[in-house]
Amino acid sequence: MKRQTVAFTPREIEAMALLAEGRSAKEIAAAVGRSAETIRSRTERARHKIGAPTVACLLDYAYRKGVLPLPEPEQQGFKTSPAELAALRLAAQGRSNTQIAMELLTSRQNVVADLRKLGDRLGAKNLPQMVSRAWALRLLQEPETTTASAQKEEDQ
Repeated sequence: MKRQTVAFTPREIEAMALLAEGRSAKEIAAAVGRSAETIRSRTERARHKIGAPTVACLLDYAYRKGVLPLPEPEQQGFKTSPAELAALRLAAQGRSNTQIAMELLTSRQNVVADLRKLGDRLGAKNLPQMVSRAWALRLLQEPETTTASAQKEEDQ
């Protein structure tokens, strides 16, 4: 696993971890004794550090770069359709439903329905929690490659 390349503050990391649980800024604020605006500000700063357009994108980055530890693996054999998984991967990269639809050559309504169905099965109440649950199921983890060219690309 590659080490993190962006320096996040401990409080930004704390906020990301709580967002990954599906908590709102208001819920996090109550848990850590700060205002919701402070939590939103921490999240916004963290997003801007990496250019993440959404919180889901921020969490995906945090798991990929080892900023947040990967959740413990959950049930094996979780089933998802290729369309649901493709939509989730693009949403985790910060794409809008309209952008996802255009990229997958489908309708926006199909994207919304696929993400809603997947979110329901994952027991997620929002997209950031869906990304976190998908990481726990190892749905978003890239397959390991052992080729020298893949390692060279990763190092760049």
